[in-house]
Amino acid sequence: MCLLLLLSLMGQAQIRFNPQGGISVLSIDKAKYKDVNTIVEGSFSAEIGVMSGVDVRIGNKIYFQPGVFYAKSVSLANIKETILGVGDTVLSVAYYADKLIRTSIKAKALIGFNPINKRLFKLRCMAGPTYDFIVGASNKGTEINVDTRNFENGSFNLDAAIGLDFYLITVEAGFTQGFTEAFDKDKFYGFDSKYSGYYITVGFLIGKAKTKKDNDENKENSKD
Repeated sequence: MCLLLLLSLMGQAQIRFNPQGGISVLSIDKAKYKDVNTIVEGSFSAEIGVMSGVDVRIGNKIYFQPGVFYAKSVSLANIKETILGVGDTVLSVAYYADKLIRTSIKAKALIGFNPINKRLFKLRCMAGPTYDFIVGASNKGTEINVDTRNFENGSFNLDAAIGLDFYLITVEAGFTQGFTEAFDKDKFYGFDSKYSGYYITVGFLIGKAKTKKDNDENKENSKD
């Protein structure tokens, strides 16, 4: 009896793979740091980055969606450094600008729900935690030198997304909000900035979609 029940549940569960790739825009909060004789201000303009990977949908109308993605983000950093003298007199002001390039592996663990769940068309909504493992960091120019030591090792985030399935073709757009500081304060001007950003991907599905009719047939077969 237990074996029949397990087979029935496995028959009803839908497992589909979704390789995909696209673009991302990851921004970093403005920051300001001040000590006895120095004020450092930083602003970061997001530029277009890339991401690619695969997720898995386990379920049907409601499903678990884990995934792993490679991502490369680019931010234009503008740093203003002010040196103060006695009575906060400004002694000098220096400006630095450079592109910061961050490479990461993003692990996702989302829960999804399909308000529209047809065989040829699906409207999907997803949300859940993600984590970015920082695997590389560099600068494009020479004014601001960075590497992975300037960044925190990873970032815990919450993601929310909406997607469309057109038979085997998928389109997904999402938002991510980081809750971990982007930089190591001791190694990058004392900044306490966090990440946030958007992405859009296009992909395709591998695996057969099951309908309610398929699940009903599986139930009847398990009874036999």
